Amino acid sequence: MKTKIILISTLVIAELIVIFLLGTEIYNNQNGSAMIINPIKKENIIFSGDRELKHFYEPLPGSNQVTPMVPRWLSYEPVYTINSDTLNDGSEYQIDKPKDTYRIITLGDSFTFGIYVNTFDSYPETLERLLNNTPCENINKFEVINLGVQGYDIQYSVERFKRRGAKYDPDLVVWLLHDGDFYKIQKLVSARLQSYTNQGGDVAKKAGQEILRELKELGEKKILQYQKAVLYSIKDYYKKNLTIYSLANWLSGEPKKIVEYFAQSAENIHLYEGQYDIEMLGGIFPDGHFNVEGNNIVANDIFEYLTKNNVIPCD
Repeated sequence: MKTKIILISTLVIAELIVIFLLGTEIYNNQNGSAMIINPIKKENIIFSGDRELKHFYEPLPGSNQVTPMVPRWLSYEPVYTINSDTLNDGSEYQIDKPKDTYRIITLGDSFTFGIYVNTFDSYPETLERLLNNTPCENINKFEVINLGVQGYDIQYSVERFKRRGAKYDPDLVVWLLHDGDFYKIQKLVSARLQSYTNQGGDVAKKAGQEILRELKELGEKKILQYQKAVLYSIKDYYKKNLTIYSLANWLSGEPKKIVEYFAQSAENIHLYEGQYDIEMLGGIFPDGHFNVEGNNIVANDIFEYLTKNNVIPCD
């Protein structure tokens, strides 16, 4: 398990270093292969300066953004359309929900954001189209509002919902979680990275070594206790239906137990583990993120779950 924590933490650190270093190429030394992880230009994000989450960040509102470094294996330059409320979403949404409209908010990290695919091809956008192309007697329109952001951990996703999502009064929240979300504490990681950004030299190596040391000292038990408390805190801001979504085998061990107990803690909370092996179906990029087909698979998987289990009241 310690090896797993170190591997996941290394990937997380890499993506966060990119955020602070304006697109530095990071190498995954675990397997010796070069890999670009979640590049974000610093000028394309805004920081909150909040006392509790000093380094909390969101995409720059009202902008069209491109990946600062297109990976060698990507044949095009994806464009992210960021709306006026900092969402990677092709639509603007009214605060007051229109009559006969059913609202879904998607939470998560880069998988939900739609890294390396155009905004139109992300799974939240695809899910919205699927729902609106399906007759529903009680609902005139579906809105799927994407709150996913690259690099987010559980606490940042909760904060994102608190700041951006709650005001939309969603009928359902779908939150994509995986093991990696439980082995990073972004507040700790971001603070350490910030201390290295003005030092020059091999910043990535120095920051990465220091962060891994701090995570190892904190220990798996304390990390998971912290994440459990943060996960449960979303109940303070949201009381309606919440579905935790994860792909097959993307939750295991203690993280899976935490999510299972969380789902059992209230009638409005459910866990759905996807039925498809997305890698076997050719749905991922070389770095593990969803490609266009993968986003389509995920959208259809969630769509089937919501409709076949009557999560959405269409009858």
